[in-house]
Amino acid sequence: MRLSASARSNPSEPPRPRSRRSSLTRGAATLVGAAALTLGVAAPSYATTSAGAAGASGAAGARADGDLAGIPGLRMSPQAFGGPDYLARYRPGAAAGAAQQQAARPVQPPQPDGVVAATGEVADLKQAVLALRVATQQHAAAVREVARAAAAKKAAERKVAELRRAEAAKKLAQAKVAKDAAAKKAKANKSQAPKKSAAKPAETRWEPRGLTRGAPGIDVASHQGNVDWPYYRDQGFKFAYVKATEGTSYKNPFFDQQFNGSAKVGMLHGTYHFGRPDQSSGAEQARFFVANGGHWKPDGKTLPGELDIEFGEAVGVSTCYNQSANGIVNFVRDFSNEYKRLTGRLPVIYTNGSWWQQCVGNSTAFGRNPLWLASYNPDPGPMPGGWQKGHTFWQYTETPIDKNYFNGSLADLKTFANQRWPR
Repeated sequence: MRLSASARSNPSEPPRPRSRRSSLTRGAATLVGAAALTLGVAAPSYATTSAGAAGASGAAGARADGDLAGIPGLRMSPQAFGGPDYLARYRPGAAAGAAQQQAARPVQPPQPDGVVAATGEVADLKQAVLALRVATQQHAAAVREVARAAAAKKAAERKVAELRRAEAAKKLAQAKVAKDAAAKKAKANKSQAPKKSAAKPAETRWEPRGLTRGAPGIDVASHQGNVDWPYYRDQGFKFAYVKATEGTSYKNPFFDQQFNGSAKVGMLHGTYHFGRPDQSSGAEQARFFVANGGHWKPDGKTLPGELDIEFGEAVGVSTCYNQSANGIVNFVRDFSNEYKRLTGRLPVIYTNGSWWQQCVGNSTAFGRNPLWLASYNPDPGPMPGGWQKGHTFWQYTETPIDKNYFNGSLADLKTFANQRWPR
């Protein structure tokens, strides 16, 4: 299809399709040039010319003889028909010229074939992939090794903690064993140590103070029968002594009512034994007395037991029981020692000053025993024997009942009831 000149000069128009005629023209020209070279009509140029190049040659002048470069569209390669290799094979003398031209050309290193290059690249890539895979495996192994090391460290830490706990528990157990052993040893030592007395002398202990009238009280026996204790309490009496025994066989039939009744109304109470030196030893009568109401305990309410030793006429015998002074001293000593052994407390001794002088020889052997002095006078009078510090009780009348004073206040009386001194 043909276009006008204006259309060909317009760049916006589509290019004109090639004509098959131009291809044929170039092929024909190539054949003609090859024939000319073969026949020696023209010399080879091995250059590619275009229409522009041809115009330039024409402008410069006529081409040399045998030069095919001016032939439009002629493009030749060494191996092509009419090329140097062709001419070297089929044109006489051309081989030597081709060899000279080949020697003059610079030697170029052989270029690898595209397939060969691609094969090398694939090999390199495979090696890189293999190296990456090995590195990945090594990294994973290193991570696993680090994890195993961390787990081993934690296990070791747990083991150390368990060992420390076990050591602490062991120390606690050893400390407990030592503590128990020490406590057991201390207990054993305490049980082997001598026991201390329940009470010991102190500043608060009672001693005779030279008073004549202190806390009032009474003493009773079987001939009083059942006693009206609330009445005597209301009369202001603070204590009572009750006869318990006599000799080695007599026991007061009203003892329980008299002894317990006085305690029920809040009075301090004690018991006494009427001594019979003419019947048995003092120790035997002390045991009989303690076994039948003559006991004592430091409860702050029970007064120490008393030995009544006085005129024999009161029981129908001679004044001194047909005993010598030494015999009566021995009787009183045996009774006092046995009573103390049984109760831990010295008994009170009830007597009369004139009788003590007559029958005991005014003995001073019992100054530590509390004295109960019978003296029906306005005041106690002189003290017998070894009681020069004073009396503890004073019986000042027997009408209508035996009445007494304690040589101290009610608080002193309570102290006296509870103390073990004198002993």
